[in-house]
Amino acid sequence: MDPYHYSKGITIIGDDFFETDKNGHFINRVAILFPGYCLMVVSRGGIHATQIITAATYLSKSHPELKEADLFAALCAEAVSLNLNGNTIIIRMESAKIRLALAADELLQRLVPKRRIQFTGLHLLEVRNSLRLRGENWRIAPAPVEEKDFSNIIRHCRIPIGTGTKYLYNKHTGEHVLTYAEFLKIRPLLRNNITEASARLKEIVCFNGMLNNEGYPELVFLTPSHQKIEIRILDEVLSLLKTAISPETLNPGESIDKVEILFDEFSRLFASLAGPELTIDNPGNGRWRAISLCRLYNIDEQTMAEWAFGLGPEFYLNIRWLPGARVSEQDLVFDPDVSPRVKSLINYYRRFRTDFSSINVGCITHPLTERDHTGEEREVYIVSLGFPDGRKDIRHVRMSKWDITHRLKKGLPLEQAISETRGYRDYIIDRLTAARALGLPIPVFQEIHIEEDYGKASIPVYYFEREYTPGIVTCRIPDNFYSKNDFLTRLAWFLGTSAAASLVLGRKDPRSLRDN
Repeated sequence: MDPYHYSKGITIIGDDFFETDKNGHFINRVAILFPGYCLMVVSRGGIHATQIITAATYLSKSHPELKEADLFAALCAEAVSLNLNGNTIIIRMESAKIRLALAADELLQRLVPKRRIQFTGLHLLEVRNSLRLRGENWRIAPAPVEEKDFSNIIRHCRIPIGTGTKYLYNKHTGEHVLTYAEFLKIRPLLRNNITEASARLKEIVCFNGMLNNEGYPELVFLTPSHQKIEIRILDEVLSLLKTAISPETLNPGESIDKVEILFDEFSRLFASLAGPELTIDNPGNGRWRAISLCRLYNIDEQTMAEWAFGLGPEFYLNIRWLPGARVSEQDLVFDPDVSPRVKSLINYYRRFRTDFSSINVGCITHPLTERDHTGEEREVYIVSLGFPDGRKDIRHVRMSKWDITHRLKKGLPLEQAISETRGYRDYIIDRLTAARALGLPIPVFQEIHIEEDYGKASIPVYYFEREYTPGIVTCRIPDNFYSKNDFLTRLAWFLGTSAAASLVLGRKDPRSLRDN
C-alpha cells in the first residue's frame, strides 16, 4: 500500500482513484471511505474488510490511547464501500447507511465531478425512494443492457482478493463471484506450483464461509440462483496438499494423485450445478451473460419477468417492459404513460382475444441475431397474455422492417412510401402463403395492422406476430452442443431445410442482393 497523502481535506491511503498503468488502463478497483474521519483507502484488489484494518492501523498511530479492535469496530459502523469502474466511482448503498453514503457523496464531490459518482441500490426500495426525492434517479448505476456496456462491466469487475485467482466483483453487495473457468486454472498448479494452488484453494474455502460487514458472503460460485455448492471436498483437498508439502512426507506424488482425483470430483460437481453454458467464460453466450449480470446486480433470475414468462436466457435483462394496461372487470385501464403504438397493440389483442386477464408488453433492447440491421426501422416486442386458469401465451411481434418511415428517410414522397410499403407487406404475405403451400416447417404468422398519425396524414404500420417458440438462435448455440452425438447432422438438416426454403421463395439480402 502506498503512503497516505492529502487532497482537499481528505486523507487518502493508497493511489489516486484513477491511477493508470503504462497502457493507460485503470489499475484501482476498490476503495472505502469513512466520512466522519475524512479518511479513504484505495487499492487494486482485496476486500473492504482488509481496507478497514489498514485504516485502523493508520488511525491507531495518531490515537495511541485507542485499541485497534475498538477502532476497527468504529470504522465498520462508519464505512462506506466504493467500487471504481473505469473513471466512475460507484457508492454501495445500504438501507441502514443511506445518510452515510450521501455524506460520502458530498466528500467525493470535492475530488471528482458529480456526474462521475453513481450509487448502487437498484434492488433496494429505500434507496430508490431516497434518490427519487432528491431528483437523482439518474445516478443509480443501472444494469448494463447494451453489449458494449456489459463488456465494459466485465472488464472492470474482474479483481483478485489476495492470490492469482480473479473474481467477478459485485459492487452492490461486495460478493466475489468465482466462475468455473477461473476455478479450473488451479488444476495445473497442483503439480507445477503447489504453494500457489494451496493458497488459491485456501482463499476460496476461507472466503466462501465468510460474511462481509453487510451480511453478504464474500465469495460465491457462478451457478444458477437455486444451485448451492457444498465445498467439503475442497477441505479434503487442502488437507492432502498440506501433507504433500510437508517435509516429513516420503511420497508427495501419491498425495498429489489423491488431490487431483478429489479436485476433479469437485470440478464435476461445480460443472453439473452450473450447467454447460456457465462452464466457459463467454460474454457472447446469452445464458452466461444473463446469469453473470444477475450475480453482479444482486438479482435472482427466477424472480425476473422473463424467467416467470418462460422466455429463453437470451431475453434475460434484454427486455424493457413498457407502460401498458390493466385488465379490470373486462375493461382496459391504460397507464398514463403508455405509448400510442403499445396502446394500439393492446387494443388489437383485446379485439381478438377477449379471454385474457393480464397483458404485458416489452420491447427487445438489442437484436438476438448478429446480422446487419443497418437502416431498418424495426421494432420487436414480446407480448405476454395471462389467463384466469394460470396459462400464459407469449407472442413475438415484429414490425415490418422496411416500413414507411424507412422509405421517407430515403427521401421518397409520402404517397410513394405508403404504396411501396403496402407492396412489401403483400409480398411478405404471399411468401408466407407459398411457404405453407410447399409444406415448409414455419410458424403461423398473423398480421397486425394499425394506423398512426404522421403530420396531418394517417399512415399504416404493419406487424407480424407469432407464438413464441423456445429455442436458441443458431448464431448463439453453445460450443459444448457441437460435441453431442448427431448434433451436427441434425443442425445441417435444419439449416439446409431453411436454405432450401429461402432459395424456393427467392429471398435475398436487400443490401448485397445475395441469396438470403
